[in-house]
Amino acid sequence: MMLSPDMFEISLILMSIVSLCSILIWQIAIARKKGLLKQMESLNANSALKTLVDNLQQHRGMLNATLSGDKSFAVKITQTQKVINTTLRTLSQSLESGVLNTNLGHLNKIQQSWQNLYPNALSLSKDKSLQKHTAIIQSTLFLMTNIAEENQLVENNCFPMELVDIIWHQIPNTAEALGKTRAAGSGIAATGICGAIEQIKVGFLIKHIYDTTAIVEERLNKLQHDSSSNNNKLLSTYKLIQSDIHGLLDTLKHKLLESATPQITASLFFEQATVTLNKVYDFFDQGENMINQKIMTSIAGTESTIKLSLSLFVFSTLILVISAVFM
Repeated sequence: MMLSPDMFEISLILMSIVSLCSILIWQIAIARKKGLLKQMESLNANSALKTLVDNLQQHRGMLNATLSGDKSFAVKITQTQKVINTTLRTLSQSLESGVLNTNLGHLNKIQQSWQNLYPNALSLSKDKSLQKHTAIIQSTLFLMTNIAEENQLVENNCFPMELVDIIWHQIPNTAEALGKTRAAGSGIAATGICGAIEQIKVGFLIKHIYDTTAIVEERLNKLQHDSSSNNNKLLSTYKLIQSDIHGLLDTLKHKLLESATPQITASLFFEQATVTLNKVYDFFDQGENMINQKIMTSIAGTESTIKLSLSLFVFSTLILVISAVFM
């Protein structure tokens, strides 16, 4: 059956519109997928940076206890140095070959600072060791923040600003304050001495930790208007972690700061602080995994859109060709 000129013209216009729309949808979906994949790469990089920060903090704490006279951490220090070196190499290779290569220069500076530090770490003074470790950790945290901002999680209301701020700013900030507390407490326990200046520094750390944990709880409460069960789970988990943090600070105050002589060994305080820090980092992982799963779901949906738009383009083009043949 031959199409009338009018029917053919209408068919041509409709199929042309479908074809153009399908191309436009395909282009938008491709750009969307590219952005989502960059977000995934950013999440993976920040997960590795979190591991790096965790091990740098452990190394700082163990070095402080060792330089204060406790020699029980020798083997663990060597093991941690190997983990840090491996993590840095893996991160460097990942950034070099991915879309985050603009951050490679920053990572190289971190790597160089670490290479300058660890081979001679045991010959440093306690103050110099703490200073150098903290500078590397701060630089690593700064890189984490940069990458988190680059992945644009808050763009188009992908995730609430409060959640992104909690996972990539407040939680690492809390962890670093706890890491400094672990190092300071282990050093005090090892030497059996807490001078006036150290008392003041640790007092500021304790206040900072209380303030930061309160901010996180407040922002998690703000997320409760969202019916997401994940947000509710985050708040429940955090309240348990908050209890552990307060327990660690009580140990620090009552067994180290307020006691004439330490009522806990450096290794035991280090262990308690590490268990608490691990729970903080588990919370980081829980929040990151929640975001990761949502991005994976978005990628799957975008891939379906790409396939559908291509199918529509092929179909509309085929109809146009057939219509032209049988005109």
